[in-house]
Amino acid sequence: APGAEAVLTVVAVVAASDHGVFATPSRSEEADDAIRARDAFEDVSGDLLTARNAYDACARESTPANRGAWCRRRYVSATAMHTAFRIRAQLAGLFPDGAFSRDAAADADARRAATLDCLAGALCSCHAALRDPHRRCFRAARQKVDVFVHPTSVLHGRNPPPDALVYTSSVLTTKLFVRGVLAVDAAALPRLAPHLFSTKGT
Repeated sequence: APGAEAVLTVVAVVAASDHGVFATPSRSEEADDAIRARDAFEDVSGDLLTARNAYDACARESTPANRGAWCRRRYVSATAMHTAFRIRAQLAGLFPDGAFSRDAAADADARRAATLDCLAGALCSCHAALRDPHRRCFRAARQKVDVFVHPTSVLHGRNPPPDALVYTSSVLTTKLFVRGVLAVDAAALPRLAPHLFSTKGT
């Protein structure tokens, strides 16, 4: 199906690390360099396809022998990326030969739409949040708590913010932050999770 290969990569990346594939430098003076390196892979939809872009670039431009050096230069976690490659290979091995042939034949827009739809559909039942129009936060649809986009997310500070988002994990520090964030069209949520959303919202 269109988008299947991208979804497989995203699943592998998410399974490899709760914190994503991008490394946080230990020295504060490298923080801006790390952000610029991450932004080179940025996808407007958010963290999941941004991580997929980094994975694909690593697969194209490096070999197993120089993958660690490639990751270090781009502030990518070599450990997380190595794990993602291993998991993806294991997942791909579960499918018969030619399983992704229709994916390759679909045009780029169809593959992207199918990828986003599949990821949003998989996450929205438990990990969806709608933007609060009156405050700078989101409201988790199932838990009914305020959540905030984690500062390491490519969607952090996005202006205007998305109307809705789905996410892979959360962490409680000073606030409840969500990570692995993907922007979603709020109008699509009733179709993706009709048991949780009505046509009027939550």
